[in-house]
Amino acid sequence: MTVVMTMVTTAPSGANRSLPRDQLRERIFVAAIELFRQAGYDATTVDAIARRAGVAKGTVFNFFATKGAILLAHYESLDAQFGRAMLALDPADPRAALADFYGRAESLPRREGALVDAILREIAVDATLRRVDRASGVRDRERLAAYFRRCQARGTVDAQVDPVVAGQAVADLWSATAQDWVRSGRRTSLERRLAAKLDVLFAGLAPGRRHRRGRHER
Repeated sequence: MTVVMTMVTTAPSGANRSLPRDQLRERIFVAAIELFRQAGYDATTVDAIARRAGVAKGTVFNFFATKGAILLAHYESLDAQFGRAMLALDPADPRAALADFYGRAESLPRREGALVDAILREIAVDATLRRVDRASGVRDRERLAAYFRRCQARGTVDAQVDPVVAGQAVADLWSATAQDWVRSGRRTSLERRLAAKLDVLFAGLAPGRRHRRGRHER
């Protein structure tokens, strides 16, 4: 594959001039995320990112128009990891698979620490990040709906359950519980919180459950 080269005329030394463009972008990105974790997102300046990466400030802007664009790229990277793991869910025992999946997902916000708080805050105030987050939520619901269809094919979820509604319920359960857990200071186990809620949810999803018709149904 052809490597696209970049000539960064504003670089502080000639060393960066011959770097492939994707490598230079990655250097800036990694430097920024390290600083976000160490000093905090708000306290980190573009000048500090440039110094850490060993590039000129203008070079940072060649790849990221704003500091927020770097945070957005980091969010997209985390979201991609999350999505790939979701696609690998085992339909043989959906309650156990989801409990394990979300239990392992707890390590992500713990690893990111205060950077997760910054992401949640920026989602609320930054229109671009908010759109990306909403699109992510749509994809998660679609993946979970597809997962519940696989579960139904295996006979591990009741055939009369709407997989789209089930996917929405699980996605909403994760989103609301995880956000509340982060905002409460991560003092308890997210895995245990989610496991208890999944127990309640799967009481209605298990094969052979009784369907009671509402009074309005004939």
